[in-house]
Amino acid sequence: MQTGELAVRFETHFGYFKGCPFMYLSEFHPPARPCRIESSLRAKPADDGDRWRRLYLKTPQLPLTHIAACFDSKYRAVAVPASRPEYNRCLEFRSGFPDGLAGLVSLLETGLCLPAPAPFDLVLALDRYKTIDEDVPADQWANTEVGQLIHQAKYFTYSPGKQKQAREALAARLAAAIERHPAYRDAPYLLSVPGSSGTGNSTGERVAHLVAEATHKQLIQTIGPARAPRKADPNIDVRGLFSSPAMLDGPCVIVDDVWHTGATCTEVAQVAKLAGAHAVYGLVGARTMRN
Repeated sequence: MQTGELAVRFETHFGYFKGCPFMYLSEFHPPARPCRIESSLRAKPADDGDRWRRLYLKTPQLPLTHIAACFDSKYRAVAVPASRPEYNRCLEFRSGFPDGLAGLVSLLETGLCLPAPAPFDLVLALDRYKTIDEDVPADQWANTEVGQLIHQAKYFTYSPGKQKQAREALAARLAAAIERHPAYRDAPYLLSVPGSSGTGNSTGERVAHLVAEATHKQLIQTIGPARAPRKADPNIDVRGLFSSPAMLDGPCVIVDDVWHTGATCTEVAQVAKLAGAHAVYGLVGARTMRN
């Protein structure tokens, strides 16, 4: 422990995906990979009363974009002291930790930050669809808890009760993530992603409706025609297919059940921008391993 500092770890610590680097050289910037904060530690100088001021992180760059989107003017990045070699980032909050910081850091330790294709500002998944297990072939990987909820919500047509329960449980987790993320929480609009049937009744659209209700956001149901399912045609071009039934005058959150290539969600983000969204945030249940 650094001399003159009282330090406490945040409660949640999750495994670090080894394919996600956490140190970037100034001359070389590897492409961003889906990743999360591996560990965190909050600290305060012993003579600074009750104000927690320093946040130590072991993290790639990508989760820092979420922290910056919420609290950029409230902190500065400072050098990590040699006494804390297990961390690679240190953020110093001049006026103490702002409300919502602890919840956001915990979310970024459990959730999965995804690279945000333009015009997205941020994209977050609750988890991967599958649990990575290097001891077995990829087609034998088990679903994560979130992946299993999505599987039940989509494919348990023989058990409507279980399907409904899975949709509601997934929506509850997505709503909880929104409440823990200040930028997502403060966005007044929530946009759905049109399903391939064109009926407005896909799993992702039904889940988005539940999330909008739980978070008291205005639901904008994006309009889109029937098209081939992405599983049948992964290369289907959805550019120009969608439209918004309303104009937006603030940030929005786009909610869907899964992120495959991101093409469909990104097209909805384009629609949101054209409709006037100031910022566009993506939130999905799971990111597949397909891309």
